[in-house]
Amino acid sequence: MFTFDLTPVCIGRSRDCELSLSSDVSSSRVVSKKHARLYPCMFENNQQVRWFLKDLDSKHGTSVNGVDVKSDSSVQVFDGDVIVLARQSHPPHDDDQDNANPSSPSISIKCHLHGRGNALLTLITSTSLNQRHSALPHPHKPSHSTDKRKFHAATSSPRQPSSGRPPSDVVKKRFRSLEADPANHDESPLKCPVCFEFFVDSLTLACSHTFCGGCLRSWLLQSLTCPTCRVGVTDVPVHTRALDNLCMQLVDPTDAAWMLRQQTWHAEAARLTKKAKKIRHAFLETKALPWPNVWTTWHDTRDREVFSQTVSVAIGQVREAWCEAVGLTEAAIDSHGKAKLLVASSNLLVATNGRTHRGDGPSTDYLRHRLRMFLRYG
Repeated sequence: MFTFDLTPVCIGRSRDCELSLSSDVSSSRVVSKKHARLYPCMFENNQQVRWFLKDLDSKHGTSVNGVDVKSDSSVQVFDGDVIVLARQSHPPHDDDQDNANPSSPSISIKCHLHGRGNALLTLITSTSLNQRHSALPHPHKPSHSTDKRKFHAATSSPRQPSSGRPPSDVVKKRFRSLEADPANHDESPLKCPVCFEFFVDSLTLACSHTFCGGCLRSWLLQSLTCPTCRVGVTDVPVHTRALDNLCMQLVDPTDAAWMLRQQTWHAEAARLTKKAKKIRHAFLETKALPWPNVWTTWHDTRDREVFSQTVSVAIGQVREAWCEAVGLTEAAIDSHGKAKLLVASSNLLVATNGRTHRGDGPSTDYLRHRLRMFLRYG
């Protein structure tokens, strides 16, 4: 039994996972290194927490109460739900050559939501686990041996008095006093490990590392790896609104550096929105500057090179607008078959030799994942 307090939980065989399943267990063969992820989101003025489960493109799938979770998508989990690290149904035509056998052993984990606003998530399983320190065995045993844990204590919501002010003035004071200490500058769990500033528009990778949206987008233009652990990024990052909300609540709103950071972010977002609007107007609305469709072969290599150079420095909305100009959208990626996906990958100079399917080149699912990453990040 392990309890987590407003903390994302990665489940898998890797020792990097918060819930790390022992590889010695015979049933663990159906579990991927990074199999699934549970994460909290704040609602109702941050008074209510809802927990969501995302399948991290696992080999054998994930289900909740007998219902399969679509690969790379999220579902809400409720108190008493049972998570099974294996599919409960097996479609006859699956791109994955190694589907789990229906009779294969599976690992079940029961969820229990409790605490103020369901902030606490307790996971119960009979499966042997690797020893980790990120999960707190039930009941809680708080430790304050390091400054980092002090920061965690400050950012976690303690029991509130009956007035119920979210978060309490006591929590804000504790956080700001710790932040004022230069010794704690790099220890705050609310700071991006790339820019060492408080999170703005935060994004979380499948490996559970979180970064400012701008920092991560710029990084992924150069390398599709996690800036912290260097694990390859194949899944689209997810927004972490809970962290953004915590920063807005806990950081002193009168702090000059924080105010400037917010103003800069809003100004940059407005600039990108304006530029994306111009691109869509020229290529999609007036069609004054036609571009060849990405789903048909570009015989002129100059088209590939020019487009590649154009998007090589584009991030966010601007990048998506350029991709829309050639017909690369989420809907198009989902609707086209493998042949068209290969054509688009070739036109965009996207490497597709990372994952093969029965010796016939990359699978359809892999191509879709890769093109989604190209559409948004690089």
